[in-house]
Amino acid sequence: MSHQFLKIAASIPEVSLANCQANATQLLQHIQQATKQGVHLLCFPELCLTGASCGDLFHNELLLSEAEKALQVLLTATEDSTITVVATLPVRHKEGVYKVSAVCAKGNLLAVVPTSLSKIEKSIFDAPAELLAEKETSLCGQAVSCSSGFVAAESFSITVSNSFSLPKTATDVLVVPAALPATAGQAELLRKQAATISATQAVVFVSAGFGESTTDGVFAGQALIAGKSEILAETELYKTSAQMITAEITPRHAAGKINRTAKFVETAQKIDNEMSQLRFATPDTTGIQNPFLPPNLNLAECCQEAFAIQTQGLLTRLQHTGINKVLLGVSGGLDSTLALLVCVNVFDKMGIPRKQITGITMPGFGTTGRTYRNAVELIQKLGVSFREISIKEACLQHFNDINQPINKHDTTYENAQARERTQILMDIANQQNALVIGTGDLSELALGWATYGGDHLSMYCVNGGVPKTMVRHIVAWAADTEPFLAVKNNLRDIIDTPISPELLPSNEENTIGHKTEDLVGPYELHDFFLYHLLKSGSSPARLQKSAEQVFTKKYSVAVINKWLRVFLSRFFSQQFKRSCMPDCPQVFEVSLSPRNGFRMPSDASAKIWLEEAENL
Repeated sequence: MSHQFLKIAASIPEVSLANCQANATQLLQHIQQATKQGVHLLCFPELCLTGASCGDLFHNELLLSEAEKALQVLLTATEDSTITVVATLPVRHKEGVYKVSAVCAKGNLLAVVPTSLSKIEKSIFDAPAELLAEKETSLCGQAVSCSSGFVAAESFSITVSNSFSLPKTATDVLVVPAALPATAGQAELLRKQAATISATQAVVFVSAGFGESTTDGVFAGQALIAGKSEILAETELYKTSAQMITAEITPRHAAGKINRTAKFVETAQKIDNEMSQLRFATPDTTGIQNPFLPPNLNLAECCQEAFAIQTQGLLTRLQHTGINKVLLGVSGGLDSTLALLVCVNVFDKMGIPRKQITGITMPGFGTTGRTYRNAVELIQKLGVSFREISIKEACLQHFNDINQPINKHDTTYENAQARERTQILMDIANQQNALVIGTGDLSELALGWATYGGDHLSMYCVNGGVPKTMVRHIVAWAADTEPFLAVKNNLRDIIDTPISPELLPSNEENTIGHKTEDLVGPYELHDFFLYHLLKSGSSPARLQKSAEQVFTKKYSVAVINKWLRVFLSRFFSQQFKRSCMPDCPQVFEVSLSPRNGFRMPSDASAKIWLEEAENL
């Protein structure tokens, strides 16, 4: 039977990680709903039967067995229906574990498609080529062929791939199941890719959403259906409930079969060129002062999306844990301010009273009147619970216990204060059954500018994926948004306050004398170095030259070189802190989490990098 129109659906279920039975029930409801709506093709995100963020649990025999049972539930659901379902799961074949998309129709497996692997997935799953070489596997008691992507259903054809690429054979629909952690600007880029490819065939893209782990990434739940270079339907990003979208397309056989004639080849070549530009022609960011700003977003759009990712990360963590209280230290500085704004936004979204957020200000030996005033007013005006706990007496007792002279303002003097504050936060969190929200940012992680066992620790760090330069921009953006207008003046003053840990006694005027950027260098330089070191693998010579071009009117060559050497020295020597960093969501293209693909030994020598920098 041929369809004049082919009705396509993309569904994002609420995933219960590693609970295949619960996931099967969710997917079954979506299949029943789609069947009632006359859907012919229903597509789910990658690894929807287990959850995509299970890591090495994918090798567990019980999880693999339960995933297969869950697939059988889907197969049974299609027995008396005309619907075709695409769902991805982990399967064992001989000694290997593979990620495959199963195409189900009328109770049968039409094919399994081993899909390509990300850098992280290559350490978990076996290469798809190994299963394709077998040509056939056994799943749910059926012998099923292993396809490289092309699958013929009853009255239409699909190509299954987890990347946007033009299939070798023209089909009715390109199905792209995915599980992509969100980064700022990514959603818009995916929309453009889908629209471009859909010039020759319909595209359905569906990526993982709510329920996945937010250990080191947030899953936005992006799904879209595209045809004739237009987006026909798409989901709402960062939604905390299940979604389904549908659209109708004209199949190729109804429109007249399209073969790879000269005209089609010409169109395909044009699309290949456009896709190449989208994928590989990365804009030259060496001449951009803030390379973390995605080129396809303006600053306000970038701040809004970054804030949404931070919000979704914490919201998901709270729902996973069942905890409805958080607390954090509020210093009157940029980082703790942004973290507090994220907490407020999360609790508003969840409908939880702001009073279940506790903001604690902990004055120490270096606290100044300006930061103290902003911290207190910020907490009180936002309507969260306020506590003030001075750390001075506790630190003096500690100094006495360890024979630390009070007038010796060394590393011990500074770190003892940071650790005392962390102890207070952790212990009150235990009293309240609350999560301690970390405030440290990506730039501080890069430089190791945190006290090990002090502000280095938290139960969830919302800023760990945001560089200092973007922290400032996001706070400025938030100052003009509706939820935070009551603290707009405080936010503006915090933005203008010099960055400082305030761990050394203030000067005679009670103003900040302990300025971070005087000690470790300008954050705009360090963020520039960090982005290009990790994103492009740039050498010190290239980092120096690029920075000279961008900051030529602001910093001399010698100053840039000085701070480049500081950056390299600290970046290498402080890796041990990043090796055990708290969970935090990735927000931009660069992540320093060892769980998110950044692997670096704590014992790596910076010698060759420093030598090149010193010889410039």
